[in-house]
Amino acid sequence: MMKELLNDAIEEIVFPPSVEIYAERLDNPHLHVWVTSLRRMGYPSLFLMGDMRGRKMLNLSVEDPFDRCACVFRTDPPPDLEVLVSLYKRLFGQVDVLQAGIFRLPLKVKVLVSGGDEAWLEKLILQEKIRGEEFFSFQEKLSESKLKKLLDALKFEHKVVLRNEGVDVFLKRPAWLDEEFVSLMHEAGVLLRKRYGLTGAQNPPKDTFLSVRVNYETFLKDAFSLEAFLDGFLEKLNRIYVVLSRCFEEVSPST
Repeated sequence: MMKELLNDAIEEIVFPPSVEIYAERLDNPHLHVWVTSLRRMGYPSLFLMGDMRGRKMLNLSVEDPFDRCACVFRTDPPPDLEVLVSLYKRLFGQVDVLQAGIFRLPLKVKVLVSGGDEAWLEKLILQEKIRGEEFFSFQEKLSESKLKKLLDALKFEHKVVLRNEGVDVFLKRPAWLDEEFVSLMHEAGVLLRKRYGLTGAQNPPKDTFLSVRVNYETFLKDAFSLEAFLDGFLEKLNRIYVVLSRCFEEVSPST
């Protein structure tokens, strides 16, 4: 289980100094945590966090805290991160970014699973529920099978990125689509996407034909299959393409 992997790893980690050594630079040290994060671009982040009281947690999140939260100031990463790097590579193949810094709570990134101080985790989740937020508490929705479903989506043919707002899918141009019709079919795809009640994703790669964002409520339903959904979506788009192609053939000047 993923939680067991994190708990095993946190037992072996040599932790960086406490937030206490930065206390003079903070307005309220007890509301701050140090964070060390690792990630591969476009993949979940693994981040270690600790506070003034010596509480520590290791978290797997959909996005990196450095991308979604304001870092109070940067610090040097701890010297020995072999355990973290090894675990991350085991999960996602490579580490592209490693950074460390001090943050003020709350951290607003959706967390898939946490290991470490359970009492601290429960407190953070309770505070979120009082505020009506869902970040560390997001993991309460995830059974081991649902977590696997999310992580398996990262292996799809089309690029999939997990974000706070949902599961972003970046569709490549289908093999059946001629280059001259790409712009037209992109607009048709946007209209079809709206019929499904979906929006586009943020920051699409250059080779993206069309993007789709699926919210977590939909994605995590047992009956929902991202692969089946995408197949059905592209099949409908192909039917539109066939009809439009015939229309263009009918109105094209005869040679």
